[in-house]
Amino acid sequence: MASMPTSDNRTLINFVCTANICRSPVAEYLFQKELEKRAAADLRWGKFQAISTGVAAANGERISRHSLEVLAAQGIDASGHRSQFLTQAILDKSFATFCMTSTHKLIIEMRYDAKGARVHLMREFMPGKVSREVPDPYGSALEDYAICRDEIATAIPSVFAYLETQF
Repeated sequence: MASMPTSDNRTLINFVCTANICRSPVAEYLFQKELEKRAAADLRWGKFQAISTGVAAANGERISRHSLEVLAAQGIDASGHRSQFLTQAILDKSFATFCMTSTHKLIIEMRYDAKGARVHLMREFMPGKVSREVPDPYGSALEDYAICRDEIATAIPSVFAYLETQF
């Protein structure tokens, strides 16, 4: 596979939801865990870092308790996560941005200069007839957060497959 053009210095893989306290941090931490595994075997992945943002986030909020718990069940400590609002500067540094819903994608396309920004749905590249949206579990039971985590986790291999086509 060809290497990524050296002129492309965008290094962030950005996951976006509304407040950046439930879905997108789960995606960030699950993706980062897999990214670290892949970087150990293939140095091309070593330049990237997973982050998450929200289109209506208040900067500095802690991850939701249930999101923290479902990540901990996977051996991931996300207690240091703090929410951040999506900015044009973050979008410009993002190699790709993956949204939880089509509404998030639409907000980005309307609010920001997203031309050439590789903005997609998190589940867009999954094969078959699956929902492309990741519903918001905010305020729901722990089981709903676990379902959300699993929906995000099942999309990660297709996200990596897509990213490889962009190298």
